[in-house]
Amino acid sequence: MGAERARTWQRKLRRSARRLARRVDLRRLVRWRGEGSPLGLRTAKTTLAAVISWELALRLPGSQPPVLAPLTALLVIQLTLVKTITGSLQRVASVTAGVLLALAVADLDRAVRTGDGRGARSGARMVALAERFRFPRNFQPTMSPARTRQAATDADRPAYDEAVSSYAGLGPEELRAAALVALRERERH
Repeated sequence: MGAERARTWQRKLRRSARRLARRVDLRRLVRWRGEGSPLGLRTAKTTLAAVISWELALRLPGSQPPVLAPLTALLVIQLTLVKTITGSLQRVASVTAGVLLALAVADLDRAVRTGDGRGARSGARMVALAERFRFPRNFQPTMSPARTRQAATDADRPAYDEAVSSYAGLGPEELRAAALVALRERERH
């Protein structure tokens, strides 16, 4: 059922794109400038991305009104598809690491205040996991990585060391899965 639904969406998107192309004179939008990039191409791509994201978000349950979908498209669209995908993946990794760090620091703080061993273990493991997501140059948390690492090792060094070891060889997919597991474990406590 899911594959059929995806094909239906693809057909609808293609049909919408054809209708849009018939209504808009794309030749004027992509008139070449001297330096090799088409005039208006980024504007057209950004507009199309925002419209498509709005339409898709309208069809998702529980996303009324879907204001964040086109805003996200506006923030991530780049001149080339490769740059758009690379930038988007970097943003996802940054946000994931930032969320993990925020939760980790909250757990570590609670552990220090209450002596909660589970919170210390959870916080130390999430710091190690967040470090594996590697922040890009344009994003840095307000707390330095060294201070965050120190807080984790002060709270529960064995848990931190074990997490660093277990997360060391994970690829992107396994890291995402490990992040979900860490968040579920945190939720249970």
